[in-house]
Order: sequence, then C-alpha cells, then structure tokens
Amino acid sequence: NDSIPQNGSRTAPILLTSYGGGRATISNIGYDSMAISFKYKIAGIVLRSLNIIGAYDATNYNADTNLIGSTFRPNPVHQGITFSYYTNDSIGGPVVMDSIYVSVFAGTGINIQISNTKMVDSVIVKNCGISNIGMTGVQLGTLTNIPTRIYNNSIHDIKGRPGTSPTNQNYGFNG
Repeated sequence: NDSIPQNGSRTAPILLTSYGGGRATISNIGYDSMAISFKYKIAGIVLRSLNIIGAYDATNYNADTNLIGSTFRPNPVHQGITFSYYTNDSIGGPVVMDSIYVSVFAGTGINIQISNTKMVDSVIVKNCGISNIGMTGVQLGTLTNIPTRIYNNSIHDIKGRPGTSPTNQNYGFNG
C-alpha cells in the first residue's frame, strides 16, 4: 500500500482521477484486499472518474455461508473503496466520490466508516455506478453529525443475503 504523505483540505483536496483520454482503471484486486483504502489521518479526498474492478464474481458468493462456489472465505474484506477514520485528530475536509464505477467485489463496493466530525466535515457520493457486489453496494456507518449527500447513483446486481429482499440490510445501500 502506498501512502499519501499529507492531507487535503476543503479548499485544496487531494484529487485522484483519470488523466488524458478515457478513464483510469484499478483492477484485479485479490480476494482479501481493498482496491483503495484510506485509514486514520487523512481527509480532503476527492475520487473522480475512476473504474475500480475487483477479481471476484459476486454471483458465486453466499453471504450466509461465506462460500465462493465450494471454497470457504470468512469475513470478506474484498472491497472497492474504503474510508475508515477512527481518530480524534482535527484535520477537516471532505470525502467526495464523483463518477466512480465499482464492480466485481465480494464484500462492499464503497464502505465509509467515519466517527469524527473534526476529521471529515462532509461526505458526498454522486454519479457513481456500483454493481456485481457480494454483500453491500454502499455501506455508511458512524457518520453522526457529518453532513452526507448520496445522489444520482446506480446500484444494482448486489448479491446480499439469500432469502431476503434487496431493500434489507447487506444489500444495495446500508446507512
């Protein structure tokens, strides 16, 4: 994992995007991996116009037994994009995902777990496509008192848990 040495801010965020013609693709992420992961002391992040493609076909995953075909895989951490901030540091700045396509992951397409309003001052997920995911398309947790806007996204083909409807927990959107 490469690390980013300093934080962005609301006025000068760190931007990860495509350059030149077409869209950049991050692909073939192993089962026990995350394609893009931000943890702890980083804020002011904008992800824009990227394809995040895993190496896993969610149609073969059973969330109740953790089986991929006949292979047991406990607790899939196979995720497209993860933000997990559990610190009391004061940095400030947004987390923005704009025009991201995430597909073919066993766990979660986009996972955002932020417990500190001093660390991140807003969360925006817009114009994203999330499909062929084993557990949850978008998972939001511990975003108490953090302004959060989720709009104009397409979430489909989420495997989730067998025997329950797609509106239940561990499906398209959980937050």
